[in-house]
Amino acid sequence: MVPKNGCVYFPVKGDLANKTNGWSGSVSLWCNTDPDRLIKSNFCDRVQITQKGCDNGALWFDFNDAKPRDLGFGVFTALPAGQKAVTEADPKAPLVRLPGVGWKAGEWRHVVLTFKNFDTGKPDAVTALCIDGKRIGEVKDQVIAMGWDVEKAGVCLSLGCVGLLDEFALFDRALTAEDVELWHKKPDLPAPLKQK
Repeated sequence: MVPKNGCVYFPVKGDLANKTNGWSGSVSLWCNTDPDRLIKSNFCDRVQITQKGCDNGALWFDFNDAKPRDLGFGVFTALPAGQKAVTEADPKAPLVRLPGVGWKAGEWRHVVLTFKNFDTGKPDAVTALCIDGKRIGEVKDQVIAMGWDVEKAGVCLSLGCVGLLDEFALFDRALTAEDVELWHKKPDLPAPLKQK
C-alpha cells in the first residue's frame, strides 16, 4: 500500500473478486474516531472503492457534513456516458444512512459492508451496512454495476478522515449475519491469516 493524496491507496486487482458476469464481497474494518469533533473537512470517507468517482461505479463508507454527522454506506452504479448521477439527497439514492452516529474517540466500532450480485445486469443486487455486529440497513432489488477496468480501480482508506483504523479486510463473498456477528465478537479471527 502506498500513500496517495493523503490517504492509503491500493489497486482493486488481486484484492476484490470483480467479475463482469456478477460478483459479491464484503469490507470489514474497525474505527476509532469522533466524527463531530475530530473531522474538520465537509465530507470524509473511511473507505472508497472506485475507478471513476464516488457517484460513478463506487462503494464507500463516509461521514457527511450534517451536524451531528451521519454515517453512510453508498453503492452508486456506473453511469453511461452523459448520464447525470443521482444525488445523495435523492430518496432513491442507493445508500444506507445512520443519522447522528455519535461515536467518541477511544471507542472502537466495527463496520462491515456487504454486497452481492454486482454486475449481473439484473435487479438483484443487495448491499448491507452492519455496525458492531448488527445490520443497520440495506439497499436491494436494484441493478448495480461497478463497470470497472480492474487495472484502474482502486481502494482508498481514510480520505479526509481523522482517527484510527484497524483490521481492514476484504472478502470475496457477502458475509452472512452470523459471520458479521462472529467477526465482531472475535476481532482477532484474522490473526492466523496474517502469519501465512
